[in-house]
Amino acid sequence: MCRTIVSKISVVYRFEIITIIKYMLKAYSYRIYPTNVQQQILRTQLGAVQFVYNQFLAEQQDRYEKNQLHLSFFDLCRELRLLKPRTPAQYARLLT
Repeated sequence: MCRTIVSKISVVYRFEIITIIKYMLKAYSYRIYPTNVQQQILRTQLGAVQFVYNQFLAEQQDRYEKNQLHLSFFDLCRELRLLKPRTPAQYARLLT
């Protein structure tokens, strides 16, 4: 089975929002110019999201290969608490 895992973080500077209003499709594009500090914060947040996504994706794929039940959103939320750092020192290590 092929595993699809996000391997690279890229800061996206262009956001597109698409809305549907009475069968008419509209798109809005926003361009942001983050400072260096804001870019670092975005990279850190994207790294955390990437880590959680890859962990749960690997777990779901392992469960699928073993013919086990698919975990629901609520089961994954319950397991997310186990991934959270317990102390401020552990959290600071994640940010560096």
